[in-house]
Amino acid sequence: MQPRRRRRLIIVALVLLVLLWPGMVPEQRDLAFRAMPENSLFVSEHLNLPGVWRERFSNPLLVRTLQGAGVDKVDEWSEDPGTIWIVRLVSGKRSLIGWSPALGPSGGPCWTGASRAGFRGPLLRAMLLVRWVPGLGRLGTTERGTRYLETVSERKRARGKTGPRIGFILRNNILLAAMGDDPDAVHDLDQRLTSRAPLAPIFAGDTKPWKSTGCAPHRAWIAPGFSPVPLPFDHPAELRLTSFAADRIGLNMALPLPEDSPATPVRKGLTASCAAADALAADAACAMLLMPGTVAQETLLELLPTLRDTWRTPVGDKSAALYLTTQTLGGRIFGLAVPAITLLYPEPPAAPDAVPQAIEAVSKAISLKLRTRQAESGPEGRLLVDWLGHSKHIRLVPEDCVAIETHPSWLTLCSSAASLDAQRRRSVPDGGSAWRAALESQLDASDGQLDAFVWIDLNRTLHELRQIYAVYRLATSLGALRVTSQEAAVMTQTHLLLETLAIDGSLAITWRQDARHMRIGVELSAATNDIVN
Repeated sequence: MQPRRRRRLIIVALVLLVLLWPGMVPEQRDLAFRAMPENSLFVSEHLNLPGVWRERFSNPLLVRTLQGAGVDKVDEWSEDPGTIWIVRLVSGKRSLIGWSPALGPSGGPCWTGASRAGFRGPLLRAMLLVRWVPGLGRLGTTERGTRYLETVSERKRARGKTGPRIGFILRNNILLAAMGDDPDAVHDLDQRLTSRAPLAPIFAGDTKPWKSTGCAPHRAWIAPGFSPVPLPFDHPAELRLTSFAADRIGLNMALPLPEDSPATPVRKGLTASCAAADALAADAACAMLLMPGTVAQETLLELLPTLRDTWRTPVGDKSAALYLTTQTLGGRIFGLAVPAITLLYPEPPAAPDAVPQAIEAVSKAISLKLRTRQAESGPEGRLLVDWLGHSKHIRLVPEDCVAIETHPSWLTLCSSAASLDAQRRRSVPDGGSAWRAALESQLDASDGQLDAFVWIDLNRTLHELRQIYAVYRLATSLGALRVTSQEAAVMTQTHLLLETLAIDGSLAITWRQDARHMRIGVELSAATNDIVN
């Protein structure tokens, strides 16, 4: 072989080696996880995000849900060229995306990202070196030398508009990115990666999360403080996508329990039926909670410890139910239509003073004087409860009072006596039983091991909750209901949330506890008349 040809082949081989070597080096999966800031409140992992981006954000159910939750322009995400180019730039075969409330020299909130570049490494390095990205334009440079991309076009910047900037660093063939007001925040990620910093506390439930990479196309870790609404846990939870279709999106959440948490008692799981619900119009509910009778009893005694000696009657295999009915099956307060809440509790105590004792315990627990009296009409033994008992001037009419009835093996409580009567007259309502179908599906998926099931018709329930808020405002303005400043603040925040949300569809939630985790399943379904074939 001639020397010149040999040199040419050597040069070509070296160039190919330089280009291909980053993609051939085994990936160190832990580095991307270690780069996530210590104060991360949210981190998600995505497989092949550039390849599935259009499919995910063209899903009508996801788009409508995000729009209903107040997210702007989400319908443009799947087609906007700038957004698609940025996703392709910062995402690889495996990508992490996080959110930090304070990062970088400025200490501002920031979205973070870490993705193995693979064979794109040399190309990305060249782009950062020449400060230019095809399709996105020229990159800026901070005084510290950080390359960054403006997310606002030059035309808008000329009009004085500003937006977040994305800072980039390529280290160990991992592209690090930080989107916020300060592009230099990306150096915090770089420092954690190069020093192999300990994992952020948000991964506390899994000491090696990279070992489970690939178990789901999308999974996430979320801290309670990141949620816009209060969540019923104090530790970070892991979420995994289980199903994704035009009419259905499913998630599983695993919440690690404290090491000193008591062992899960052996008890029967939820069953598919509630006998007492079949005698009423439960299928017309816009929201439903089902739980095994043993769980309902444990919850009751935990909330009202004074009842421990009275309410310990064995409940067997029966399920307890709590549901919301509206329209003609609802109630009225001050002439305003409101939804009615019905509770079905199995095997109440047989002692004649057990129910009044429970009402007294509830009255003390909520600091609201409840006045009871026997109903003059309706089933024998019906007890009416007036929750405006402290008022000398306002008294609910009998049909608007809470009604409590004790039957063989069941106690029925309804927030409106008129609603309870209407339910009995209309035991087979139109509209079918959407919650029963969802329950059967969840029971099949969990082998029948469920501690509770919640089903919510989101659009109807949100509308009715707004009606309840209107009654609350009227009651407080008339002085019939007194609340503390903290309670008033919570109600104000709730009102803002109710005004923001507008989601058409249903939500099914299940949970069960094992030795180490509380496992929660969430399934969002499109409205029946909205399903796309």
